[in-house]
Amino acid sequence: NRSMTMGAVMKMHDLGSYFDLVVTSLDVEKPKPHIEALEKILSHFQLSADEAVYIGDSMVDREHTAGVNMRLISFKNPELPAEYHVNCFLDILQLSIFQE
Repeated sequence: NRSMTMGAVMKMHDLGSYFDLVVTSLDVEKPKPHIEALEKILSHFQLSADEAVYIGDSMVDREHTAGVNMRLISFKNPELPAEYHVNCFLDILQLSIFQE
C-alpha cells in the first residue's frame, strides 16, 4: 500500500531492474485488502493465483490474498494465519514450495 514513497525507495536502493512491475495503491482504484492489485499483477504475468505466493505481515495481507485464494508467506508474524511463516527473507528459499 506504499504509494507516494515507493518511487523514491526504488530509486534510492536502485531496485528498478529487479522488478518487471510495481503496483501501489496509486495504481488501482481499490487498495488492499481489495483484490484489484493482485488481479492486475496476475494478469500482467499471465499467472493464476495458485502459481503465485504473497509475502505479508498483517491481517490486511491475509484478507488481500484470501480474496483470490493465493498462498501467503507470513513475514515475522507467527500469529498471522498463513500457509508459511518466515523470520527472514532467506528462509523463503527453504520453503517446500520452492523445493518441488
